[in-house]
Amino acid sequence: MPCRWFLGIGVTAKGRNRHTQSAQRIASEASGAIPDDFERESAVLDELLSPAGFDVSEDILAITVNRWPHGYAYEYMQLWDPKWKPGEAPHEIARKPFGSVTIANSDAGASAYTHVAIDQACRAVDELAEKA
Repeated sequence: MPCRWFLGIGVTAKGRNRHTQSAQRIASEASGAIPDDFERESAVLDELLSPAGFDVSEDILAITVNRWPHGYAYEYMQLWDPKWKPGEAPHEIARKPFGSVTIANSDAGASAYTHVAIDQACRAVDELAEKA
């Protein structure tokens, strides 16, 4: 039966701001990877699943590489991230209107969920309406 799997990179860092450092390290490693690096990882699947009848050469039809996909907005961690004054957090500064351009996505709300993207779209439209 066909299925789609999502495989991601998980990296940890030691010390303060582990969450931030991990996100930066993952982005750095993923952006430097080439498709062959991702394809080599299929050998891990083969090793893990071949006892159950999985055959990489037969059962994988395609590999799609998306180094740093959308929808993975950075969420601040109270333990490690600074506490910014209202309007001074990086995502708030980045979404400030520029002329008639407003930013609306989950990143603008620092949370990777659909309802946050919708809330940010409403905020962006309201900002445009205020200028009209």
